Amino acid sequence: MARVRLKDVTKRAGAVCPVFNVNLEVADKEFLTLLAPSGSGKSTILRMIAGLEVPDEGEIYIGDELVNDLTPAERDTAMVFQTYALYPHLTVKDNLASPLKARKTPQNEIDSRVRDVADILGISNLLQKYPTQLSGGEMQRVAIGRAIIRRPRVYLLDEPLTNLDAKLRVHMRAELKRLQKELGQTMIYATHDELEALSMSDKIAVMGNGRILQYGTSTEIFEHPKSIFVATFVGTPTINLFECVLSEKAGQTYLESNVFKLNVTELAELIRDRASGSEFILGIRPSDLEIHTEKPREDHIQGEVYILEPMGAVVVIDVKVGEELVKVKVPGSVTLDLGTKIWLTFDRGKMHVFSRKTKEIVV
Repeated sequence: MARVRLKDVTKRAGAVCPVFNVNLEVADKEFLTLLAPSGSGKSTILRMIAGLEVPDEGEIYIGDELVNDLTPAERDTAMVFQTYALYPHLTVKDNLASPLKARKTPQNEIDSRVRDVADILGISNLLQKYPTQLSGGEMQRVAIGRAIIRRPRVYLLDEPLTNLDAKLRVHMRAELKRLQKELGQTMIYATHDELEALSMSDKIAVMGNGRILQYGTSTEIFEHPKSIFVATFVGTPTINLFECVLSEKAGQTYLESNVFKLNVTELAELIRDRASGSEFILGIRPSDLEIHTEKPREDHIQGEVYILEPMGAVVVIDVKVGEELVKVKVPGSVTLDLGTKIWLTFDRGKMHVFSRKTKEIVV
């Protein structure tokens, strides 16, 4: 069993990116992604799990074993770094075999495992080549192969796809996800790329300033962000945000901004119970806005088409609303002329209301 658990883990001393009071549990055979901007501490967490750094406070468990005092070798983890760190003077075959040779594994077993790993990763034809003869994607496969060949309890991957071009990153995302399911082992992956996190993970832990801000499935993180930080960090194009105030008129409750007046009477009691004050920020994702070419009867925002960003199956329309630009994601078949007057309506079930003071979710 390779469950990983961090309990009240803090690392300040000597850490390039410190972390504070981290509580995290990764289930056996689960793919967990630490998603965060650079400098938020995700690499520090991986290095502490691997035993390359020691926490100032807290406990780290692999399986049911407390590993704080164990050496990296005794923890039985394997780490893949952003840089491939291959031995340039060794062939691919010898690079793959190096962890097993270090453990004095019998040669016949080494040969068998090298063949198996090369088949899994599709690099059998590269075994006699040297790293200088490989592409970036091929080197990354070899680096991953060297990690998995000794069958550790936990795989730790620190932004391994960053140096690849966009097309290859997409391909390797799918390959890594397939590999993890095929191996059936625990994998913890660190990245600043939200598309990697959303497409690959069983669970995601979003970090900021050394702390875990939200933990859940891809769907939970995307559809139910707990803060403006999470809402803006996850999702492309980014979520639209409107500063507004809560007001009442003739027994009805409204969220008012300088460009709309939205009736939220059905949410009024919930908003008041969960937040003090009258200043809020309303968030709505570009895919949760609908465009109308005639003025609708329901609550709406009026604007004009500013620019179109075609993206194949979808098009992102930048709508000029007052002095603001609001992004709307629609099917690629939609065509509108620049300057066309349009109206936007909300999917009311997909709105997010945040406190302007705390930046945390209200409803």
